[in-house]
Amino acid sequence: MTAPPRLTFAAWCLAAALFAALPARAQDAAFAVTPETAAFADGAPAVVRLYETEYDVASPGRATTRVRLVTTAFGPAGREAAGALRLVHGGFRDLRRVEGTLRDADGRVVGTAGGRDGEDRALTSLYEDLRLRSVELYGDRYPFTVEWAYEIEHRGVLGWPTWRPQPEGRPVESAAFWLEVPSEALVRTWTRDLGEGVRVRSGGRDRYAWGLADRPAAEAEPFGPPWWDQLPELRLGTDRFEIGDAPGRLDSWDAFGAWYGGLSQDRQALPEAARAAVHQIIEGAATDREKARRLYRHLQQTTRYVSVQLGLGGWQPFDAAYVFERRYGDCKALTNYMQALLAEAGIASDPVLVEAGEHGSALAEDFPDNAFNHVVLRVALPDEAELPMRTAPIRTGAAWLECTSPYAAFDHLGAFTEGRPALRVTDTGGELVQTPVSAPDANRTLRTATVRLDERGGAEADVAWALRGEPRADALAAFDRTTSAEHAGVLREVTGLPSLDVLDFDLSGAAERPDEITIGARLRIAHAARRAGGRLLVSLVPFAGAAPALPRVDARTQPVWLGSASAERDTVRFVLPEGYAVHRLPEPVQIVSPAGRYRLEAETADDGALVVVRELVVETPRLPAEAYDEARTFFAAVARADAEQAVLRTER
Repeated sequence: MTAPPRLTFAAWCLAAALFAALPARAQDAAFAVTPETAAFADGAPAVVRLYETEYDVASPGRATTRVRLVTTAFGPAGREAAGALRLVHGGFRDLRRVEGTLRDADGRVVGTAGGRDGEDRALTSLYEDLRLRSVELYGDRYPFTVEWAYEIEHRGVLGWPTWRPQPEGRPVESAAFWLEVPSEALVRTWTRDLGEGVRVRSGGRDRYAWGLADRPAAEAEPFGPPWWDQLPELRLGTDRFEIGDAPGRLDSWDAFGAWYGGLSQDRQALPEAARAAVHQIIEGAATDREKARRLYRHLQQTTRYVSVQLGLGGWQPFDAAYVFERRYGDCKALTNYMQALLAEAGIASDPVLVEAGEHGSALAEDFPDNAFNHVVLRVALPDEAELPMRTAPIRTGAAWLECTSPYAAFDHLGAFTEGRPALRVTDTGGELVQTPVSAPDANRTLRTATVRLDERGGAEADVAWALRGEPRADALAAFDRTTSAEHAGVLREVTGLPSLDVLDFDLSGAAERPDEITIGARLRIAHAARRAGGRLLVSLVPFAGAAPALPRVDARTQPVWLGSASAERDTVRFVLPEGYAVHRLPEPVQIVSPAGRYRLEAETADDGALVVVRELVVETPRLPAEAYDEARTFFAAVARADAEQAVLRTER
């Protein structure tokens, strides 16, 4: 964490020179597309000509954001980047002004937008006061340039902004961030690839600036952190904030956790009917883990997720009685409700704030920040002795619950929130923790199949999928959202078999949604094998998805992210057409790498059938940058092995 240096009056001229060295304000620039601009683009579909942001802080609860963004589109791929503006407003954000100016290649103004142009609609639902303003302004010929200017007034400030001046894949000619605050305000900063800014004090106000110029296009390295964690970034923070009628402090993670915990105070009282239901549900349960499991399933069966973001509702959960009566809530409300159910059963739990999504941004231990968009629940469980008649010991310590999903298994967060820094909110404050990471067996797929080939290369197959963890949740969601007529499409997508028809389908094993579900299907496959003269060429791996293809990256600098740990095992029995026998089989394959391990074996059974066993285990989905080439080599070898074929020929 760094803070820009304060400048004395004697050094003011030097400061002025430094400010001048930052990207210019360019009030008079026409933004004509010159040969130099085209050369700087170097084939990119769009170039950021100017990106200025001003953040003006009046008090802990009042601020104004002003943005000026100028982008040139060089072709259809850059059209949206230049001409489409999407702004979220409402709640504590008042959109005061939006203006757009369209220029042709010579910099002449050929169109404008503003006022009531565009569309303004609710962001997600009737229960949310956030809105989305969409304005579009496009040229008829390329290149064209669009300048956007807008202003947002903040009537409640929970955190200062994060500035990312360079979008992925676009060069930036000029970008600057300007921060103005009362001189007594504490300013905290964290930067990546931006260096230190400059600061000037004048008339009781401090003005700070950061900038960059002539930055060529940069692409995020594949299979790594999200692009915003690989390109320049500025994070800003202070020590106090005010939002709604709930002021707080953000000078430590503990203080922010205490503020969030205070929002839930006195909001966990359950109606008598809910309390009675809890005791009925847990009756006969031998352990706290079993009680928590039953209550979590009850939550999934009786509530649904609805975004409720009214006023301070973006952070403050609706009380437990509200959720019990209406049977819905957002992540905060459902987590608070689940916490209340567990408390009634005598089980302690804590909400955990996290940034959910495909990737979560890294948190800095020494830079407390409002970097969260989701909350999960950590359930404290005492050590439990192994029960009789069990084949494996009961897990101990804690269980983690995703309270918004009807598909997640008990104690399985999934890729949406696992393996990332988070803030656990305790009775006294908050502490940084890491959400748990799945072991490979927690995301397990077992496929067993009998494939009856015919001499034309077609087949009928009976296939069973036993699914845990992420594959289980994905399957339940996919089949819940589709009709029986659409199931074939789901299986085509999963298997990669375009010529697949579903003759029969059995979801009965998933009806009660245990931690491991079984799905069965009878399939007709038009092209299970390929005829070559009097031979049949049979793919040994018909049902597994394609292995990831890692592209070549020279001078890798970013760590390797391969999703979640997982385990797959396929056992496929091919019943050969009458008169055919196995002529050639590939040699067994066994590969071990830092990322995981793979095995493929094919043999002829005593009855003449072809039996194939395949295993793919991704054991270490997070690897250092220097392991990228080994991971790339591993998955390329897996892809080659998966493409192996057996040769059948007629004995007649």
